[in-house]
Amino acid sequence: SLIGSSLGGLVSIYAGITHYKTFKRIAALSASLWWDRLKILQLLSKSKNFSPILYADSGTEGGERPMDV
Repeated sequence: SLIGSSLGGLVSIYAGITHYKTFKRIAALSASLWWDRLKILQLLSKSKNFSPILYADSGTEGGERPMDV
């Protein structure tokens, strides 16, 4: 399992994509999905091997773009 928030949430998702055999559960709390023009969402949608259980959350107040979560 891997958990992170903000940029740590972004890194957690990235680790789940690139090391899917190692990390079976990912939690991304208020992840910085906006970073690099939503690049992580593009990578996630193109990943054919991503198999971890992914928990993602975000508040509705503050932050850059909660609708992306």
